Amino acid sequence: MDFLQSPVAAQHSPFLLHYQEQDQQKLLNSNIVPHQFDISENGSVNPYLNPFNRDQIKDLETEKRHLVGVFGKTGAGKSSLINAIINKEGLLPSGSVSACTSVMIKVEATNGSKYEAHIEFITKEDWENEVQSLKLALEEDNDDDGGGGNGDCLDPDGKLSALYGEEWKERSTHSLMDNKYFRDIPEFLKPKIKILESDSAEKLSEELLKYTKCVPKQEDGYKAQQWFWPLVKCVTVRVPNNKFLQHVTLVDLPGNGDRNKSRNEMWRQIVGDCSTVWIVSEITRAASENEAWEILKSAHGLIGNGGQCEQIHFICTKSDPSDNRDIKNKEAKKEVTSEFRELNESLSEHFSEDCFKVFTVSAEEFLKRKGVKEDANEIAKLQDFLQNCNDCHSETCNYVTGAYGILSLIEGARRRKEGVGKADDVCKVLEKNMREQLNTVKTAVEEATKDFEQCLAEGIKNFITSEKKLKTFLDRVCILIIIKSKQQILHSL
Repeated sequence: MDFLQSPVAAQHSPFLLHYQEQDQQKLLNSNIVPHQFDISENGSVNPYLNPFNRDQIKDLETEKRHLVGVFGKTGAGKSSLINAIINKEGLLPSGSVSACTSVMIKVEATNGSKYEAHIEFITKEDWENEVQSLKLALEEDNDDDGGGGNGDCLDPDGKLSALYGEEWKERSTHSLMDNKYFRDIPEFLKPKIKILESDSAEKLSEELLKYTKCVPKQEDGYKAQQWFWPLVKCVTVRVPNNKFLQHVTLVDLPGNGDRNKSRNEMWRQIVGDCSTVWIVSEITRAASENEAWEILKSAHGLIGNGGQCEQIHFICTKSDPSDNRDIKNKEAKKEVTSEFRELNESLSEHFSEDCFKVFTVSAEEFLKRKGVKEDANEIAKLQDFLQNCNDCHSETCNYVTGAYGILSLIEGARRRKEGVGKADDVCKVLEKNMREQLNTVKTAVEEATKDFEQCLAEGIKNFITSEKKLKTFLDRVCILIIIKSKQQILHSL
């Protein structure tokens, strides 16, 4: 399978970009282009573009963010990794061994001053269908953990107990849809996006916990807590003015799909739209961790066959400082690369090896800022990758803007009949002005040439006169020298 290489803008010539910017500025400053080519009487943009071109330009103007999908099993350190990369310790809840991220979380930048979380819920109808299927699954096999390695809080029992406690066991599916269970989240019933805001990352993280984290009911301090994550479709966390997230969205993707149809469809859509996939696993078992490779296998058809994926990064986490750290990092990279090649051979359509890279990181060490070495802890390299994605997006937008202006001029000149006459008039004026300017330049050049020739002739004349005078002077000097010499000889005799 051939993946696209690095983002197209990375290959743009700086000269071409500079030329384009100069050209755009000339167009803006020029009186040649009628303003009505750009804005109609009612304020709409470029009314003279045909519908096809209008739609194409509209698509290009839409914010196209680079999606980076972050996969990995529970406890691999995905949340800590994201916190470290964007330099926001405590933004995404992490640290509990048994708690796990149970919903899809998107992390992107906002121009505002507050931290925000936009929570999107599934519909009440979808939840009713899911409750029915969860109860049916439990009836079929009471001994089934159902988590497939995700932990007992994600099995049907844990999912229902998170919202209803033990009540679900004694009530019908229909009665569990009573609005009393959802009085603390009226947005779920409307349905509507729930927005949380906070001045700090830590406070937002605390508020967000019950919407994103699955915590086992037996864990101390959480017995009486009602958890809403089973009802959440997706959470978008927005970070104020973060340079790594200008045009990039990091997506924390739990597991490899979901029992709920709407969440599963969103999962598949996001995976297919990812321009980069990060597979996260602890360094001690990176190559042998089945779940990491199973996730890559299951997503293979989405990220490869018709997907947007350009890069696959395998990130070995918890590469904490130790005496033999460099050796461990090298061994981990070698083993992971070897495992990737074996997996690649087993797939019907191969990944390109050029798109696969391995990184070793320690989020804890990076956040502490104590003696971080880039070769040993490669979070800085991942930050550089995100920055390159941002730069690529900005450069591409400049090209789109240039194409937009040129297309507007072409369409406007072609579709407006009166524009043809105006263009002819403009050309005549330009031609007249050009002739006048050329005549002025011609006259100035002729005068300068005449003055130069006159000066040159006078210089030559003066040179000849000076040469004659110099020759006469030298002849006299020679005669005086000869006379002086003869006198000295006679005197000596």
